[in-house]
Parts: sequence; C-alpha cells; structure tokens
Amino acid sequence: MTPEGLKTARELEQRQKNRVDQVLVCPILTEHGRDTRVVLIEKKRPDWQVGLLNLPGGGVKSDQESPWNAAERELLEETGLKLQNMIHVGTLFPNEQLAVWLYAGRLSLDSALADCHLPGKTDEEPVWLEIHAALKHPKLVNDLRHLIPLCLSKLSGFVEAR
Repeated sequence: MTPEGLKTARELEQRQKNRVDQVLVCPILTEHGRDTRVVLIEKKRPDWQVGLLNLPGGGVKSDQESPWNAAERELLEETGLKLQNMIHVGTLFPNEQLAVWLYAGRLSLDSALADCHLPGKTDEEPVWLEIHAALKHPKLVNDLRHLIPLCLSKLSGFVEAR
C-alpha cells in the first residue's frame, strides 16, 4: 500500500531516492551531573540563517555515509566535540524532499573545554549558552525552542548500556 496521493510504489521509491538528508546534533554540556549548557552555532550560511543560532549539523554527503556518521562528522567539524553517548532522537520530514535526522548527547563541561573547536574546519563559531537563556534567545532558530526540550527529555529517559 502506498501513501495517499502516490500512484505507485515506484513513485514513492523515486521520491525517497531524490530526498535530501540533513542532520542536527544537540550537544548538552553537563556540570556536576546537571545539564547546564547547549552548544549552538552562530550561522554564516546559508543566507536565510546568517546571524541566527542553530544546532551543529549539515548534509549527509553521499549514499555511503549514514545520517549517524554525518552527525558525528558535522559535530566534529563545527565544534571539535565528539559525543560518546549520542542517541537518535527522531527524524523530521518538513516536506517530501527533506528528512532531518536529530541526534543528541551529553558531554561533561571539562571534556568540552579540553576539546572544543578545531581551528580551520569551519568559519562558523560554536556558542555555549545556558539552556534556559538559549531557549529565550531572540536569534535562536525558532524550531529549536521545541527541539532542544525534546532532546533533553529523550536524554533523561536514556540509560547507557554497559
């Protein structure tokens, strides 16, 4: 059975093949066991995001790169950070041509201070804001007012397998 409005399974398959996959990563910094800050990027591109604060992220580069691997790569390129406990929060489909894979994870503030930002990888700057201040920031990409709390709630229910 195909979704309403599609004539054949082949048409659905073609639309999925032409879909662009993007990733967003919500890195949460912890201090003394509490979630205190979120790492955002002050955007210099694309034009519609210049000057806004968004989560680290970008495009999946090829058919051989998974969204998970793209999320790890984009986070490292834009912030210098690596999350050991990254989880998939969900996938958003804003339209038929786009899928946005959302990931989140925690990192201690001390580890982040030691690792943050590898110069020369990107011209965009990571910004660390207290979570409550970030959610009220006038330059925050609007959807993040819902996505950051979603990531926090998913992380709260996550118990790392050992």
